[in-house]
Amino acid sequence: MKILKAQTALLTNWEVAQILKTEAAEYSGSDGTARERKPPQNLKDMMTGASLYLTRPTHPFNTPTSTYTPTSVAGTASLMARLSPKYKLTKAEYIMLLNLRPVNIIEFEMVVEEAGVRFAESEQWEILDVIKEVLGQMPEKVEQAAQAQAQANGH
Repeated sequence: MKILKAQTALLTNWEVAQILKTEAAEYSGSDGTARERKPPQNLKDMMTGASLYLTRPTHPFNTPTSTYTPTSVAGTASLMARLSPKYKLTKAEYIMLLNLRPVNIIEFEMVVEEAGVRFAESEQWEILDVIKEVLGQMPEKVEQAAQAQAQANGH
């Protein structure tokens, strides 16, 4: 086997979840073909495990993909479209921001390389506000964000 194009694209967790749904629909026959067939066991195991990981908040930095919409990931209202005119972020950083959905500066600095050098603290909070506007906020992270904001403001 020869690899012709290694890693031609970076995908968000949401995009991977959509690919898994399409693949599952193809095997179940719900893709419009009405052609049901059994997937290979290793593929079935991989799809099940990956789907569970992508749909459940299994650890603090995992955002379930069910909370995203197609417009938040791509298009004129997407996170990249909203941030790119003002902030210079790499594609990998956009993907990490989408996947992890940081709510405070500490999480933001874990995702964006040299964030403290590249962006003023006020700019970091502006970026976090745009993330919250475009992607919404995970209910369990609302309290974390409020605590982080209070600490940042010295309260």
